[in-house]
Amino acid sequence: MKDFYLKYLYVFLFGLLFPIFSVLFLAEFNIYEINIVKFHDRFNLLYIIDSAPIVLVGLVLILDYYFEKRQNKLKYIEALNEKIITNSFNSIVVANNNGKIIYVNNATKELFGYEDTELANKNLTILMPEKYAQMHTKGMKKHKTTGQQNVIGKGKVRLEGQKKDGTVFPMDLILSSFSHNNKIYYSGEIQDLTSILESKKQRDYLFKKVKEQKDFYENILNEIPADIAVFDKNHKYLFVNPQAIKDDELRSFIIGKDDFEYCNYVGRDKSIAELRKKQFNKIKNEKKILEWEDTIESKDGEKHTVLRKFFPVLNEGNELEIAIGFGLDITERIQKDEQIIKLSQYPKENPNIVCRFNFELESIYLNPISILFVKNSEKTISEFNKTIIPFVKEAIKKKKTIRRDVEFNNFTFDISFVPIIENKYVNIYGFDVTDFRRKINQQQHDLLDLNKKLKTYNLILEKNVEERTLEISKINNELRSSISYAKKLQNAVIAHQNLTKNVFKDSFIYYYPKDIVGGDFYFTYQLEDELIFGVADCTGHGVPGAMLSLLCMTFLDNAINTYKLTIPNLILEKVNELLKNSFKQGDFLVRDGMDISVVTYNKKKSKLTFSGANSKILLINNNERTLINGDSKPIGYWLSDDNTNFTNKKIDIKENMNMYIFSDGLADQFGGEKRKKLKYLKFYELLQNINELPSKDQKKSLSKFTLDWIGDQEQIDDITIAGIKF
Repeated sequence: MKDFYLKYLYVFLFGLLFPIFSVLFLAEFNIYEINIVKFHDRFNLLYIIDSAPIVLVGLVLILDYYFEKRQNKLKYIEALNEKIITNSFNSIVVANNNGKIIYVNNATKELFGYEDTELANKNLTILMPEKYAQMHTKGMKKHKTTGQQNVIGKGKVRLEGQKKDGTVFPMDLILSSFSHNNKIYYSGEIQDLTSILESKKQRDYLFKKVKEQKDFYENILNEIPADIAVFDKNHKYLFVNPQAIKDDELRSFIIGKDDFEYCNYVGRDKSIAELRKKQFNKIKNEKKILEWEDTIESKDGEKHTVLRKFFPVLNEGNELEIAIGFGLDITERIQKDEQIIKLSQYPKENPNIVCRFNFELESIYLNPISILFVKNSEKTISEFNKTIIPFVKEAIKKKKTIRRDVEFNNFTFDISFVPIIENKYVNIYGFDVTDFRRKINQQQHDLLDLNKKLKTYNLILEKNVEERTLEISKINNELRSSISYAKKLQNAVIAHQNLTKNVFKDSFIYYYPKDIVGGDFYFTYQLEDELIFGVADCTGHGVPGAMLSLLCMTFLDNAINTYKLTIPNLILEKVNELLKNSFKQGDFLVRDGMDISVVTYNKKKSKLTFSGANSKILLINNNERTLINGDSKPIGYWLSDDNTNFTNKKIDIKENMNMYIFSDGLADQFGGEKRKKLKYLKFYELLQNINELPSKDQKKSLSKFTLDWIGDQEQIDDITIAGIKF
């Protein structure tokens, strides 16, 4: 503050020199001649000169005010620049003429990982990879020598930087120079491009994926054999695939136009456009999928029927955004339906029931044979419809073909209900199996009668032997006769069932029943190119098991030869159905059945398929075992009505592969030194040990092992093993 007042005192004193010097000048520097009043009267200018000290002080005050204001502004600008530079997101580095770093901002420290002290007076090359460091050194040397500038003031330059930890990263550099106090300085602004380039890379990748997806779906839409068109909310075309309009020029023309403009352009009847506009407005208002059929006449005069569907696509406001239209030419299908209907009218070609119901359960077709069967009676037709409608409902609900036995007017029909979902109707095909069912029922009754007789004989045998010797002898002879007859009957059925050796490289059957007759049986059927073979194990053994096996053989034969089934799981399902229907006696159920393995082999197609009911098969190839399990459920009344389906297993055929099909007789047999069950693991090891032997030797080995294993123990079940080499 003291210095502040002294400055103005000095200015004031300096200003006094002007009036003093003026008076001395007028007195010709003679102090004694000075007359201040006289001089002022003579020279009025002295009054102005007298104000010089005050004027100077005022002038200095004004200059100080403006100078201080400017200084404050400069300081503000300097502070502002410092803040901006210091806190800039980009790295800023300042170096002197020798390339030594004299300033770095915070972003530089964060980017490169250095502190101020680590960078001060260091060469700029500390921030560069080796290849750029060498280029920088040469460039600086050339600039000092020739004054030429390679990158200085040239705008952004794409380079690479190197962090303290050695990480190299991409960057943009803006390099400029400036002078201060006759010295040259260089400033560089650095932008890290790592995240930017990564984002660009991801963006390019996403763009590429989007394009690939777009191309993929466009290819699909262009290749689908159906008309596809996309409309905006005003019914203008946005997309049409080549199937709908094959002409490229016409397909290009229609985009952005409606059906009226299209019909006008190609000279087509506008009634088609009016219908489509009406359908479009309907889905726009109701916001529901719409389906209808169009009949269009082509240029060559042929009429085509097209099934069309409109799908509305709604926005978040539940308003129509776009509509997708599909069209499928169903002319050929309709023609085939007409051919089927015509064919169904000829008894010789189709002597069975053929009818059709729509999804509203209304009868829409009945062939002449069906009408003849119901005697053209409206009442009988109505009763027949009521009988089959529950099965029609079931087929519609399950959306798959079902097959049921239907009883009507003392007749039994095997009827297939085939739902055609896209057309919303069910085709029904049935044939009369009344005689077949009666035959099966008669066989069942005969077997049950024989079973009752045998049970009666067993009860009689329990009486006092000494008192009834003659009667028992008679009964015993009759019993043996019955059993011998049963054996002959069973042998007659099984005799032709040996595996055909001309189909496989080698094969054998080892059949060792517990009693004279048994519950096990094996089978082989040839149906066109399909060889069907397998092994079955019916409940029980001896005479009861043999009777059940004969019944099951009959059902198996009917499933294959009558119903012409060759697929293993379908064979099992049909046998299961026949067995359960046969065993149902009012409120009484016979809860017997069988375990069975069924294999089909098509040598031409080299296809092998297996399905099993509570059974399995063993494959051995290159001495490695593979066990294939069937379904864990037998054939018979252990199953609920909702669980009657069986599954197929496809098997790859390999050269010299052995397949073994078997019942559980040997695996469950007690024997050996410890008199324990053999169990499946040892049974599989036995088969593996003999699999390379010829079939005859395998059968001999199995026979010897079985007899040795049982020894003096009682055989508990029938034993059947089939072996095949491919």
